[in-house]
Amino acid sequence: MLTQRRLSLLPRLFCLVLSLFMGCLFVSMHTPTARAAATEPYGLSALTSLDRLSYLKLDTLAGGQSSFERSGGNNDSGNFLYTDSNGDNVMLDLKGPGTVYRMWVTGFAGSATIKIYFDGSTTPQINMLLSHLFDGSTPPFLPPLVATNASSSGGFVSYVPLPFHSSIKVTTNGSFYYNIGYHMYSPDTNIPTWSSAQDTSAAQTEWNQASLGRDPKSTSGNTVTAGTVNLASGATQPLLDIAGPQQIQSIKLHIPGVVAPPASAPYSDDGRAHKGTSQFTMALDPANQGVTLTRRLDYGIGNQKATVAVNGQQVGTWFTSGSDTTNRWRDSTFAIPSSFTTNRSSITITITFVSSDNDWNEFYYWAYSVVGGNNTLTDSLDVGNTTSESAHNYTISTQTWSGSATFTYPPTTNPTDSGRAHRGTSQFNMALDPANQGVYLTRRFDYGIGNQKATVSVNGQQVGTWFTSGLDTTNRWRDNTFFIPKSFTANQSSITITITFVSSDYDWNEFTYRAYSVTGNGRVLSDTLNVGNTASETQHHYTISSQTWSGTRTFTYPMPDSATTDILNNTWLKISWDNETTPSVNAPIGSLFGLGQFGSFGTRALMMGLDETNTLYLYFPMPFASHAHIELSNQRSSATNGINYEIQYKPFSDSFQNVGYFKTQFNVQQPTTNGNDMLILDAQGAGQFLGLVQSIDGPASRGYLEGDERIYTDGSNSPSFQGTGTEDFYNGGWYFQNGPYTNQMSGNTLHIATGSDDKTAMYRLFLQDAVPFHTHIHVSIEHGPTDSAGINENAWALAYYYLQPARATLTDTLDVGNTTSESAHRYTISNQTWSGSRTYTFEGINNSVAVTDDGRADKGTSQFTMAINSSNRGVILRRRFDQGILNQQAQVLVDGSLVGTWYMAGGNSTLNWREQDFLIPASFTSGKSSITITVQFVSSNLDWNEFHYWVYSES
Repeated sequence: MLTQRRLSLLPRLFCLVLSLFMGCLFVSMHTPTARAAATEPYGLSALTSLDRLSYLKLDTLAGGQSSFERSGGNNDSGNFLYTDSNGDNVMLDLKGPGTVYRMWVTGFAGSATIKIYFDGSTTPQINMLLSHLFDGSTPPFLPPLVATNASSSGGFVSYVPLPFHSSIKVTTNGSFYYNIGYHMYSPDTNIPTWSSAQDTSAAQTEWNQASLGRDPKSTSGNTVTAGTVNLASGATQPLLDIAGPQQIQSIKLHIPGVVAPPASAPYSDDGRAHKGTSQFTMALDPANQGVTLTRRLDYGIGNQKATVAVNGQQVGTWFTSGSDTTNRWRDSTFAIPSSFTTNRSSITITITFVSSDNDWNEFYYWAYSVVGGNNTLTDSLDVGNTTSESAHNYTISTQTWSGSATFTYPPTTNPTDSGRAHRGTSQFNMALDPANQGVYLTRRFDYGIGNQKATVSVNGQQVGTWFTSGLDTTNRWRDNTFFIPKSFTANQSSITITITFVSSDYDWNEFTYRAYSVTGNGRVLSDTLNVGNTASETQHHYTISSQTWSGTRTFTYPMPDSATTDILNNTWLKISWDNETTPSVNAPIGSLFGLGQFGSFGTRALMMGLDETNTLYLYFPMPFASHAHIELSNQRSSATNGINYEIQYKPFSDSFQNVGYFKTQFNVQQPTTNGNDMLILDAQGAGQFLGLVQSIDGPASRGYLEGDERIYTDGSNSPSFQGTGTEDFYNGGWYFQNGPYTNQMSGNTLHIATGSDDKTAMYRLFLQDAVPFHTHIHVSIEHGPTDSAGINENAWALAYYYLQPARATLTDTLDVGNTTSESAHRYTISNQTWSGSRTYTFEGINNSVAVTDDGRADKGTSQFTMAINSSNRGVILRRRFDQGILNQQAQVLVDGSLVGTWYMAGGNSTLNWREQDFLIPASFTSGKSSITITVQFVSSNLDWNEFHYWVYSES
């Protein structure tokens, strides 16, 4: 217990003053000049250097800090490291050089602020409302590097890197869920600290282009090999077999039947919800023979039922059965008989909640008067718009929610649309959000006319060429997108677009254009031009020259068929490097390409997905030394024919010393086991974890999404990452509040709810924030709040990682408190405050396993000698300690020279054991077979304690 270790006040003050004085004197006499460590690109450079993903980050430790419940339960909100002198809650506090790469939050109040302090400053360099960190209003926190809950389905996330030279502290006045991911570098790493003037435009452009399924790496110098294969049932077909050293740059597959379901344009609307009543007045045509009342609702809230009364008389019950969490907008109608409406110019309507899966919501009401057998719109109420509400005498009781939502309607698979075609030019204006960070222009066209190519100009300046290769004369509708960089669009509320025909099999056709402004809320629809509709054309100043056709067409979009899921799950891609007998990649293409196990979806991640031409793409760089063999295997009971493939590769001339081989690991658990996490990755060796695609089939409650991720590296008993929930890990929130989504780093590709069964597919990438490991990595996620009984499910997980043989060896162990071990290591201690034995548990997977260890604590110094390999490239020092003593900080010296500060902010007085690593650079260890380590107390809420030390020599 902490009380057993307390000193009386006077001796404690004396020890503290003495140790601080001696520490300052000691350090001032033994401080060498720091050198710059040879690190891989960091910060913004890491975002735009994805060609170096395979280069191992051996001088980097990855970690995360979150609001997870410290006792191991499921109350994962509002848990912070400590409260600082300003009364703010501390989310993160690190000392040493590093970079924060990811900040995710949800559930915060509008008044919540965020302050970020760099390099020990008492003045925050970042001080703003927390919401402004994500909404795109404050450079350099700009989309798509940031996203709000609208575009990240319930979560707020920033991937704007925050490098720091010597320290960072992140605080808030709020209380909410949070996860922060970071890298810490070797103490001799010299990097400049974050500046608000940093230019994120290159990273923004890369991410925006990647949303179209384009390779974020340079394609210069690539060799392209392509072909078509037919796969009989049980057959295997080689796609590539080449000698090295080279690097696979991309793998693409186009398989008949594998198509993304057509997507609807997202639409935003404000509204309200209640469990009481809402009342409003609607204007009618007095000559009506009845009224049709239509309501826009969020159909993600299922089984909404209410009674409807007109002028105080009950008319009937309005019920919308079922739900849809993918395309959540619905328009539902209720017929009001003429006996309640005839000869009236207005009526007062009262909606009284009866039941639902949560509440009754309403975003828009339209009143259609039935006159002469036709529905004539006579009034509309925009719920949430105060002007419209006042005009309609709108009132509400027992309100449960108000705000704005962005959803989609279910797509129409065979729409009729008007349009035009030309061999000259078309020109039109499109409205934008002036705060845009670029614009996506989407065109619906007839893909039965093949290989259409045109140039695109904005305000007279040419942007680029728009080309759609191929054709489809069966399902002829396609939507294709062209990205216009912010240099042509920023700060403009409208632009004039000119499309100039270049070539095609006949002409260029256009039916509907949509302009999406890139904002913190994602792609926000800012304007729509319906070509062929004279009113829309006039509004957009549409003109056309050399017209070849005009009229209407009714076509279909390609749709996934019943064989699609079978193809994705039972067609496997295998890759073998350097004549290995077991393939490094052996996975079903559905998960490998980022779609998951439940069917197709338009995933548009940076490194994998399904693009607008329904081509699967994989962009991870894959270097190999001597040989690469890539093949497809058909595990279906029927043939798969007409598979088009394209593989790009180029020479690789660098040393393989610090380069990993690309690998995947596919784990299936049917079902999961009570008390055990769902396994994502377990691998021996050195490398870095790049991300995963996970599919879960579980109970309708979706309680399986309560599970927290845990990532362990190099045999430590403490997780480097401990999360707050499964959807939080995938950058969403509240069980993916807005349904499926796809962003560059994460997505929820599918959600299928049928009765008691619920399916969810997700992906998350770690690229610039890859998790390095030297000897071993273990990644897993709880199923349910605490690997709960009753929430077992079937789970599939595909992990991406790089690997080479282990790069660190355990060369010595000091068991503090064991006199034999202490003598062997010449262990000494000064200003000792405690010695004895403790029995505690660790955070994470083993939080119910008690471990007993003896140790010591001090307010002075401890010193010991550890054996290392003389050929080492640096040393990793690991300590086991009691983190019930908060904010422990010490300085580490090797052979009398200061290496850096070892600090652990916060602590845990329930699950007390923790193990933490400290990097000692090769400049302090190279050529030595042993080192003398001095750990000098600086501060904590009591003292510095140590139970075990381990030394790993890096190679």
